[in-house]
Amino acid sequence: TRMEGAHAGLSVAEFSYPLFQAFDFAHLYKTEACRVQIGGSDQWGNMTAGCDFVRRTTGEVVYGVTLPLLTTETGEKLGKSMGNAVWINAARTSPFALYQHLLQTQDADLPRLLRFLTFLPVQEIKKIIAAHTQ
Repeated sequence: TRMEGAHAGLSVAEFSYPLFQAFDFAHLYKTEACRVQIGGSDQWGNMTAGCDFVRRTTGEVVYGVTLPLLTTETGEKLGKSMGNAVWINAARTSPFALYQHLLQTQDADLPRLLRFLTFLPVQEIKKIIAAHTQ
């Protein structure tokens, strides 16, 4: 793992990131009345730091909600921090780039992506996958 070897441990940036996110949540609460923060499940600790900081500094209760990470079949995280994010916004990801990304997606990832990213019924997804594997 990354915590083994000669360069084990946390960098200053990794160690202080929960503090930055806590201050950010407090700022959003004070300036925008933001009471709920939503993020990936890998952000749970950062969110709890923000909720705790807001509670300690203002006496108010705010909330953090996490969602499961979108990952590949091999467990690799999909998203902007991994450099493999796509946006459903032509200004950020061109239609051609989105098409190429989906075309190059591994077959093993398709059932999960169809379940998470479409409104298709599960039975319809099963039919699509069955037809695809023939």
